[in-house]
Amino acid sequence: MAHIAPLAQPITLKLSGKVIKNRLYRTPLSEYASSYDEDNVENCELADGGAGLICTGNIPIHRDNLENYNNAVLDINNPWDPVEAFRPAVKAAKSRGALFLPQLQFPGRQVPEFLNVNPKSSSSEQLPPCLNKTYGKPSPLTKAEIEDLKRRYVWAAEVLAKAGADGIILHASHGYIMQQFLSPLINKRTDEYGGSLENRARFILEVVNAIKEKLPSDRFVIAAKLNCQDFIEGGTSFAEQCVVIKWLEDAGVDFFDISGGTYASPAWRGNIMKELAERPSQKERGRCVRSTSF
Repeated sequence: MAHIAPLAQPITLKLSGKVIKNRLYRTPLSEYASSYDEDNVENCELADGGAGLICTGNIPIHRDNLENYNNAVLDINNPWDPVEAFRPAVKAAKSRGALFLPQLQFPGRQVPEFLNVNPKSSSSEQLPPCLNKTYGKPSPLTKAEIEDLKRRYVWAAEVLAKAGADGIILHASHGYIMQQFLSPLINKRTDEYGGSLENRARFILEVVNAIKEKLPSDRFVIAAKLNCQDFIEGGTSFAEQCVVIKWLEDAGVDFFDISGGTYASPAWRGNIMKELAERPSQKERGRCVRSTSF
């Protein structure tokens, strides 16, 4: 029997049955550099590199709530055809046999003030200045706004499925909206979305269930990016996150990307920001990748 090198070994996802052809994973990155050129396929180097699983950077699902500029936006109210807009990029990402999971995101309170002075969050806890930015005073999402947000996640997932994606990955870490619901430090709600861990996990579980109702997880991969913990006093703990992961697995999440930290405590960051800024390749491109895994 021929020996298969560890990194070349495939992985079969439990629920969907889809096969990741190897152990090379392009984790979701927020690079603020969304572009695609049908006439310049050399820009599809991620597929050419042979990765078995490719995830995109942040794809905001509400154009008035952006974590920064220059990311692709999937807003239900956009006037253009989103399926046709995303189809070429999906085709390119899958062109060498990779599974492709675009990352859906709503930033919540982590919106720079210059983009939105009154963002929406799980509650009104304001993010203090950090990462060289200031942030607006958030308003708690109303029940109607929570329902609209769930609708937007489902709509975006359906668009990407029609465009050919194998599934989606929900950004539920790094202090964005799903983590803002999960965090006892941020979530001060007194309704069914706040208080106990079960209540704080209600939003993400409802999003997963709503997507699964339209796109069953035995055909469409539902993945989630989660913190192992928030690395900040009073935030979500490792023990709580283990429970949430089990609930999500039972609900139909087929794949987890584990990270950690929030804007207020960017544990994922280390010294990478300075290192990236000093790389000649970044200077030549005229921009600096602002995150390793936002």
